[in-house]
Amino acid sequence: MASKWLAAHAEEVQAHSAKVLEDATPPPLETILAREGEHWRPSDETVDRDLLTARDPILLYDELRLYDSELEDNGLASLTVKVRVMPRCWYVLMRFFVRVDGVLVRVRDVRLFCRFDGRDFADRVLRETTHFERPLAGQPHASRAYKDADASAAVLQASAPDHVNLYLVERLNLS
Repeated sequence: MASKWLAAHAEEVQAHSAKVLEDATPPPLETILAREGEHWRPSDETVDRDLLTARDPILLYDELRLYDSELEDNGLASLTVKVRVMPRCWYVLMRFFVRVDGVLVRVRDVRLFCRFDGRDFADRVLRETTHFERPLAGQPHASRAYKDADASAAVLQASAPDHVNLYLVERLNLS
């Protein structure tokens, strides 16, 4: 009986399914973040690390673990987001980390930074994207130096630019 109904209404069911899928598909992130006519553009500016390391009080800090896997005892994969708000700026770090033991280590960082301690700065957000990757083949004990995402990022940043596949700074104007 259900198969007869489905056969009679197949076109209607297919149209409804397509509409549900279309409604459930989120718009691209750039559409959400940018107003019409505004986009991320390449920039020569950098994230002000001196401001981030200043002794200002941290008004809000949180770390969200969005994904963790031990890759069936063959390594580690994680996706984390760290958020920090200080009196003169806010900062977000999203880090994707993969270590496949004896094969490779990969870190993908996206940093968002906005300073608001002066009139010239509050009108833009900087996005810094960095991709690190290092093969571990033929180095059986190298995985020890890359035990987690933060340690791996520190080791790879110290050896930069050797293992940097991408470094890009972009700016989104808000005004």
